[in-house]
Amino acid sequence: MRTKVLSSIAEQDKFYEKMRGSIVCIHEKIGEEITHLIVLHDVKLLHIDLKRDVALLDILGKSDEFDCAQLCATNEVTISSEIHFIGHPGRQIFAYNIGNVCCSEKTCGNIYEVSGIQNVRLSSEGLIDDFRELHPSVKLVQAKNVHGGGRFGGSGAPFLDGDGNIIGLYSFSFQEEDNAIHVADIKASIESFNQARRVSRETTTKQKRSR
Repeated sequence: MRTKVLSSIAEQDKFYEKMRGSIVCIHEKIGEEITHLIVLHDVKLLHIDLKRDVALLDILGKSDEFDCAQLCATNEVTISSEIHFIGHPGRQIFAYNIGNVCCSEKTCGNIYEVSGIQNVRLSSEGLIDDFRELHPSVKLVQAKNVHGGGRFGGSGAPFLDGDGNIIGLYSFSFQEEDNAIHVADIKASIESFNQARRVSRETTTKQKRSR
């Protein structure tokens, strides 16, 4: 796959400014050579879960043919299985990489306990990504060789399995391991949003009946 690199800081800034408030979809076209068409879609923020580092977005104006990756149905993540990852580190618009799962049982709490980083006054400069606000119970998919040591340009991108299903969302890197929010926690975040919406609807219905 061919990767386009933004050639100048001005070009990079223009591209990122254009992306603000949007979701980026990259469509691969295969002809005489592989090209990538970048399409921006306006989005509406539905829900943000800071404890799990998950946000739910409504993609506005999408057609019925809009293709979406699916969450892995089983929540099972196998050690050493392949992870497919697309990001944009180092001013690259499209960077495709393949890594492997090295652990799927650890939580943020395990990292906090071993490293002690929550118990010391460590500035965010001491971390590639400052992830200390995540809840200790958050389950992680840990991988190697996915995002080049956690450089900027991949946060929120999915970890895809060999079938193209989402097994995690890239969140942070720590001690040479790339960490994604486990698909089980992604589903829990979605369920908390759905539950809050059901409660809101029920409350609104009761208020209307009492008038």
